[in-house]
Parts: sequence; C-alpha cells; structure tokens
Amino acid sequence: SVRHWIIVKDYKIKNYQIHAPTTANLSPKGRWGHTGPFEQSVIGTEITEEVPEDQWTGLDMVRAIRSFDPCLACSVHIFIGNRKIERLVSPLCTA
Repeated sequence: SVRHWIIVKDYKIKNYQIHAPTTANLSPKGRWGHTGPFEQSVIGTEITEEVPEDQWTGLDMVRAIRSFDPCLACSVHIFIGNRKIERLVSPLCTA
C-alpha cells in the first residue's frame, strides 16, 4: 500500500513524502540478511534462453521483475558469482 508522511507546522506543510510499494520492492538485502522482493523473485529463475550463457539477454529476469510492476525492469544486470556477464537495457523502456 502507498504510505504518506506529512509534517505540519503552524498550519503549513513542512515536509511531505510518499512511499509507494515499489520503494520497498526495490530494496536490497536488509540489515538482517533478508533479500528484497525483486532480488528474491529472480533467485532460481529458470533461464529459458536457448543460447550459450555468454549470450543471455536477461529476458527471464526482466519477466520476473515486471511481474511486480510493468514499468520497471528497464535494465537488468546479470552476475554469475562475482562476474558480470550481461547488462541489458530494454528498448521497450523508451516506448
């Protein structure tokens, strides 16, 4: 759910913040070691691309992340261990 924080002083708004669910979903691993929802959604995602690993485009990761919010996942960074193998920027993000 969307959360709103507002500070009013002398009948005037001094500070106003909106925290949409996307803010929490995008969060990285927290201080207790729990992964954020987006990260958790791609862990163990089956790779369906029928090309060698070094040619993956990240499409399966994009699908998992877009299941939360279709306006997200314009860019995917894929790592195997500490090695970055792909950065994909979707042309659909500019449409």
